[in-house]
Amino acid sequence: MSNTTERIRVLLDWDADAKHAILWAADKAGLFGQNGLEVEVVKPGPHSLEKVQAGEVELAINYPHNILLMRKDLRNLISVGALVKTN
Repeated sequence: MSNTTERIRVLLDWDADAKHAILWAADKAGLFGQNGLEVEVVKPGPHSLEKVQAGEVELAINYPHNILLMRKDLRNLISVGALVKTN
């Protein structure tokens, strides 16, 4: 394990709800810190995908169709995972 801490800002897609529980559970269990992460949960707001592109946050929880629709304008945007298996 590294002695450095990496700060990651995660922009929520909506007010905190059940699908965000994984973030709260990992934080409460100390898993972020154990793995050299300092995770800041950012309240949702407009233009979340643009905020990722601009470097204002490192990750955003969003809907797959939004990522596909914005792909033309946000060329560096990628999907790195899923919180739910199916809608």
